[in-house]
Amino acid sequence: MGSDSGSFTATLFPTVDGMYSGSFESSTGGSSTNVQMGLTTDWDFNVTGSITPTGGAPVCFSNLTVATPLANTYGPSTASGDVIEAFGSDSAGNVVALIASNTDANENPLPDDGLYVTYVGLAGACSGISGTDVPFRKVAVVRRWPLPPRLPTVPRPPLAPRHAPVWRFQNSPAHRWMRQPGRPVIRPESHPDIRPELGPETRPELGP
Repeated sequence: MGSDSGSFTATLFPTVDGMYSGSFESSTGGSSTNVQMGLTTDWDFNVTGSITPTGGAPVCFSNLTVATPLANTYGPSTASGDVIEAFGSDSAGNVVALIASNTDANENPLPDDGLYVTYVGLAGACSGISGTDVPFRKVAVVRRWPLPPRLPTVPRPPLAPRHAPVWRFQNSPAHRWMRQPGRPVIRPESHPDIRPELGPETRPELGP
C-alpha cells in the first residue's frame, strides 16, 4: 500500500439542522400524511429531534422522539456524509427508522436545504409498514424578541388653575391708545391788558 497514489474528492454537505415540513406516502398507496420534523446534528454527528404528524391520512405512529433509550436499542441516530439514519419511538412503543438525504440521485444538494425521507416501521403497530415522501422543505423560523419591560407610570401632578391673560406691553389696551397720534388741545388765548388804569375824575377847584 505504500506505493499506492491517487486523488480523491471530498464534498462538504450541509448540516441537517432545523424544522422541516413535508408529507409521507405509504408504499402501498393511498392518501399522504402531513409531517413536521425538527432535527439537530451536533459536532459528533449525533442526531436528535422529533417527527410529528400534523394532518392528512392517519399513520402508525404519533409523536416520534429521535434517540430515545428504546430507539437506541435498534441503532444509533447519526449523520454520515449526505445521509442521516435516525431511530425514533413514541409513547405507545412504536419504533420507526428514518433514512434522510439532502442530495438528489446525482448527489447534488437539494434546493432550499430540502430532504428526501424514507421511513420503515420496526416495532409496534408500525412493524413492517414503510413509506416515502415528497421532498421536505426547510421552514424558516422567525425569532420574536421579547419586548422590553414597560417603565412604571408616574402620576402627573394636578394642573395649576388658569390665570387671567397676561398683557405684554406691546399688546396691552393702553399701548394701543398710546400709539395713536396726539390731538392738539385748544385753549383760549390770554393777552395783557394794555389799557391805562382809569381813576376817579378830578376837576379844578373854583374859588368864590
